[in-house]
Amino acid sequence: MASKTGEDGKTCWIYKDRRRGETYLYLAERDGFDVAPRALLDAMGDLEFVMELDLHPDRKLARARTGEVLRALTDKGYYLQLPPVGAAGQRRLQ
Repeated sequence: MASKTGEDGKTCWIYKDRRRGETYLYLAERDGFDVAPRALLDAMGDLEFVMELDLHPDRKLARARTGEVLRALTDKGYYLQLPPVGAAGQRRLQ
């Protein structure tokens, strides 16, 4: 299924890494994993579909900047959301 786009928006499909908490892969096409680097997909392992989401510049995301996500989806076809950085500057991996 191809990505739907509006004036400034885009539909994306979000998958979570089952091994690492709070790590998500946003794709511009449903099940369009071929755009992501093979090494990234291998590192993430088995991904679980979370949701389909209509993104537009005014939509707020909890842990990502919407503009960055939209640009990455347009330019690369994917966006990787990593866990938040802890106080020591290290990413918290669960």
